[in-house]
Parts: sequence; structure tokens; C-alpha cells
Amino acid sequence: MWASLLAQLIPALVMVVAPSVVEGVKKIAPNIPKVLLPVLSVALGAVSSVVGDYSVAVGGALGAAGIGVREIVDQVGKLFSDE
Repeated sequence: MWASLLAQLIPALVMVVAPSVVEGVKKIAPNIPKVLLPVLSVALGAVSSVVGDYSVAVGGALGAAGIGVREIVDQVGKLFSDE
């Protein structure tokens, strides 16, 4: 039971955790070129396929979707901070 639940949660967690890790890396090592940060998110998603029951391509797509989630959060934050 728990294994199937975890298998269903991993893709959602990847979309949240990958951008969070990238943000942490950006704060720890600010000299990393900004071009590499989205690539890092996709790579983290691909690596997560080891834990999840899906292909590397799906993991990469989940990492890329995480970039979209981060951008939505950033834009909503900017929308409310401009008031």
C-alpha cells in the first residue's frame, strides 16, 4: 500500500524538490552561470527516475516542469509584492 502511494507521490515531489535544490545551489554557489540552472533541474529530475518507477525522459520532463512551477511562484510573488 505505502509503496504504491509513494510511487504516485514521487513525480509531484520531483516538481517541488528539484527547483528547491536548484535555488539552494544558487544561494550556495552564486558564481554558477544562470544558463546551467535549468539544466540542473532537468538533470535532478532524470536522476530521480532511479527512485521512481518511470523512465529517465519522464524524470527529465518532471524536472523541467519544476522550472515552470518555480516561475509561476516567482511571478505570483512579484504580482503581490508590486502593490
